[in-house]
Amino acid sequence: MRYLFFIFILFSSLTSISVKAETESSCVRNADGEIVVTAQSNVVTDILGNAGDACQEIPDIYRIQFYKVGLCTADPFTSAQTDFTSCSFFLDSTTPTVLDITMPASSSLPITSLPAVGTYGYMVLLISNGLQLKHSEVFSASVTGKGGAAGKYCATNAAVTSYSGNKTSGVIGNPVDPDISDNSTLGMTCGSTPPTPAFTTEYVDDFGEGSYAANTSSAIALTGGSMKGRLMQTDNATTATNANNSERIGIVFTFTTPQTVTSASQYDLNFKIKDSVSVDLSFSGGTIYSVKSGANPFQIFMGISN
Repeated sequence: MRYLFFIFILFSSLTSISVKAETESSCVRNADGEIVVTAQSNVVTDILGNAGDACQEIPDIYRIQFYKVGLCTADPFTSAQTDFTSCSFFLDSTTPTVLDITMPASSSLPITSLPAVGTYGYMVLLISNGLQLKHSEVFSASVTGKGGAAGKYCATNAAVTSYSGNKTSGVIGNPVDPDISDNSTLGMTCGSTPPTPAFTTEYVDDFGEGSYAANTSSAIALTGGSMKGRLMQTDNATTATNANNSERIGIVFTFTTPQTVTSASQYDLNFKIKDSVSVDLSFSGGTIYSVKSGANPFQIFMGISN
């Protein structure tokens, strides 16, 4: 059995934007399974001993909307207008195929075809840049969420945010930056009993630093090849020109060694969502706020066997 290749990591590899004081791992919890929070600027501590205002957890559900998954003989990102003409697809649609990923359950991505027999130097994925998740948490002390309601239990609501804070309109919804001075903007709903979680959305809308960039600055070296990304518009081809018309993320993997597929080839596509939600908190004026649950990196592993 022959396996490719590498890990596809959104955000952490593709953009340098980060959340202030974010820790690197799972939150410290007490014997009751509650995230330990303290009334200070470093609200939480992770299991590695890092203190900050956010830590990383496994979301209840991670939702990805797929438009294209395929193999290509030429690089689709060679020009400003993405060119998929050399690609042969597992999935190719103008409407999204929704995949809900949970742990430890397995999820299957429906495919419409198999790539033609041949040798391919590239793999491409096209997904919505509005990444969605449901998440619920319990804390060791009362925290305040949307609308000022407070309690130990919090869950995502239907808030829409953007990674850069520059996107103000979107197909899924219009992003609003959460602000503790206006609790109606907070992305978590809290109370004395567990709220019902709803899907929250975070847009990946900019790969730049200071000025807008729709393309990653360079290819990222990975085991078995390299990876680069591009933000695209709703026609699934045109490169985004600003945060507001960015609605897709295209990812191209370049194989170090081109891969040959046959009619007998089998494919595995696996997702890892450990640490894929950032539990974002804030402290001010004696109050701990549950700001949002942000979309963190997920990982994709693909295997081809002949």
